Amino acid sequence: MTFARALPIITELLDDHSFKAELRKMKQDQDTLERRLWAKGEKVKADHERTVRAEKDIAKIARQSITSEKVRQWNRTLASNLDTFYRQQCLPAIDGLAVRQRQRLKELGVPGLGVDEGSGVSDEKMRHRMKRILEVLDAGLEE
Repeated sequence: MTFARALPIITELLDDHSFKAELRKMKQDQDTLERRLWAKGEKVKADHERTVRAEKDIAKIARQSITSEKVRQWNRTLASNLDTFYRQQCLPAIDGLAVRQRQRLKELGVPGLGVDEGSGVSDEKMRHRMKRILEVLDAGLEE
């Protein structure tokens, strides 16, 4: 279904208070997940900083300077740890939430969120249509 054909249906759905309540709950679940992932990311950074601080303290006690190579190594380690965290925890969690939200929106009757069988619509066009539909839903919550 095209965006133009979906828009009147979406507008009608946004007039329903129970539909808006469901959208707010979905938004709240998303915000909760984002806060939880942010806190875990901060923990990864704090753990790294503790390790670096311990090594700096040891170097200070031993009256040794910290080489620029050691600083680069710390930076690479942090980048690697964050990359692993994003790939193994953030992306799967966010992707899972997106799938659940899209399925719930389909159940609630939001059109245009699925693949149109045999329509020949490219993935890029489908993503653009879905993005526009989600923007309308988000804007409808703000009213």
